[in-house]
Amino acid sequence: MAQRTEEEKRAARERSNANLMTPQEVNARKTPEERRESASKAGKASAEAKKRRKTAREIYEAMLSRPASDQVMGGLPDLPDGATNYDVLLARMMLSAQKGSVKAAQFVRDTAGDQPTTKVEADIGMTDGDRALLEKVAERIKKDSNQ
Repeated sequence: MAQRTEEEKRAARERSNANLMTPQEVNARKTPEERRESASKAGKASAEAKKRRKTAREIYEAMLSRPASDQVMGGLPDLPDGATNYDVLLARMMLSAQKGSVKAAQFVRDTAGDQPTTKVEADIGMTDGDRALLEKVAERIKKDSNQ
């Protein structure tokens, strides 16, 4: 069988698409009541699909809050009964940090609230005129917010 050229493929697509109507043409043939009904059905279907679709955050929250299995907790004797997958995850990060993983150590430190802060100073080349303009803008905003 002979191969079709790109031009032949394009011509075939154009012929098959010639019978199709645009959404505007379809809606033009409907009565206002039919258009309203179609829109209502589409809106309801969209809302239902959104309800079924879960975000990655919701999925992970559900997985992390489940009780951890004995298999997952293997080698972690310090965890209390009823520990969750989240508890196991944190304990494993601590073990990794203790074994020398710098990334795990940073995670543990940051999660514990001991994250170092960085002070950044920037010289953006503001002139005295720029500063005066900023002060005027700040005064105007303050004046407008008081009204």
